[in-house]
Amino acid sequence: MCSSTVEAGVVEPAGKLVRRSSMALIGGTSQVASVDVEAPQSAASSTASRMLAVGGTSIFATFASQGCHNAQLLMQSDTSLTYGQTIRTLFAEHGWRVLYMGGSARIALLLLVNGLNEVLLKPAWEAKKQLR
Repeated sequence: MCSSTVEAGVVEPAGKLVRRSSMALIGGTSQVASVDVEAPQSAASSTASRMLAVGGTSIFATFASQGCHNAQLLMQSDTSLTYGQTIRTLFAEHGWRVLYMGGSARIALLLLVNGLNEVLLKPAWEAKKQLR
């Protein structure tokens, strides 16, 4: 639950700020606050800024939540552990690596699923919108 809360709680609020920053970077301006993410823009810059915002915040949120995710997995595999015992066990076995260990596999899966969504599902959603 902790890992899901961190992941869902970071991506949405931070996405617009990251998108605004990436659009400022792509547009060559230093005035991040003045960039309007809703303003018309080229398809390439819109796609690039959206992908950077969603991808960047998703990757950050995944690694930020990895320690919670590892604790959740251990507690699910050994239901006799308390919260304190879980943390002690994880740090005894893995040290500080517990905070990021396994994150790269979750990132690979995240990128794969997001890529498939863009290639397969997005065209279907767009076609359904046009039928309405």
